Amino acid sequence: MSDVFPSAASAEADWALAVEACIEHLGRPEGNLGFLYLTDHHARHAAAIRDRLAAATGVDQWVGTTSPGIAAGHVELFGRPGIATMVAKVPEGSFQVFDGKSGPGADWLGVVHADPSDPALVDGLTALEDETGAFLIGGLTASAERGMRFAGGVARAALSGVLFDERVPVVTGLTQGCNIFGPVHMVTDFERNVALTLDGRPALAVLEDDLRTAHRSDPKIIERPLAAALPLTDTDRADYLVRDFTGIDRKRGVIGLSVMLHQGMRLQFCARDAHSALIDLERMLGDVKRRLEGRKPKGALYVSCVARGPNLFGPDSKELGLVQKALGEAPVVGFFAGGEISAARLYTYTGVLAVFC
Repeated sequence: MSDVFPSAASAEADWALAVEACIEHLGRPEGNLGFLYLTDHHARHAAAIRDRLAAATGVDQWVGTTSPGIAAGHVELFGRPGIATMVAKVPEGSFQVFDGKSGPGADWLGVVHADPSDPALVDGLTALEDETGAFLIGGLTASAERGMRFAGGVARAALSGVLFDERVPVVTGLTQGCNIFGPVHMVTDFERNVALTLDGRPALAVLEDDLRTAHRSDPKIIERPLAAALPLTDTDRADYLVRDFTGIDRKRGVIGLSVMLHQGMRLQFCARDAHSALIDLERMLGDVKRRLEGRKPKGALYVSCVARGPNLFGPDSKELGLVQKALGEAPVVGFFAGGEISAARLYTYTGVLAVFC
């Protein structure tokens, strides 16, 4: 008998038919924690869907969110009706569903669904990490109308989800979606989020020089969306946070960024690049399989940026197809986010994977 987590998905347009299709496939699963992801098409009926699943399956604790797109195995349901479910069987007392407030004990891993409109979001993630000691992963709801999140029932707080203790073995991975070009620069003059000079030179002139150099080996780089990459120093591999350009003033030679700057801050430039993103996805999946050390995946959560998926790789679910292929028969569920969370940091253009084993 397979020990993978039961999972079901439906692309039915009618919410009642969709949830009944999932229930028929799930039956009365042996599990005590459900993951539920809905596309925005079903957002108005989110509470009813959660309640119907709980009543029919006997699983009362559900966590998840609504989103423009969701992960349903190897298929991306994006911009159309979709429900994806997975029921995990973990030791009793090994997890804690939370809605804002968390209690003691679950200090191994946290899966977080967050409200992007919360002005204290970053501070809230840091506080949650400090309070629990857990490694936090997840994402920001990207729904057009704020979105709905689940934490047992319908979540009310800006941060909600589930915390696990060490009895729940999980392997996580992070994959980037941009191609770094040029050297690391230092912010030498700025106004709030506007870079005036880098390395003592006008910021826009530095960007243009880096682009000219990169263009020699990659002529198409000028066609790709550009951003800034902020290198991280406290990780065990080369890593960075991507922050978008908010504007360029050619007359002043300055660049606006979606992050507050400070003196001496380091940054590079990067471009969104499907080819580089697929190479890094393969790297991440290989690393996760190595760290599984022969253990069989039972199920996985995958959170990807809304700018990835079909928007970066095309309409054939290429990203999820690679994830599902790497994990074999283990189900994969998740959502496309407006910002991804790993190690309590807020990333963009990334994919975050958690594999239960």
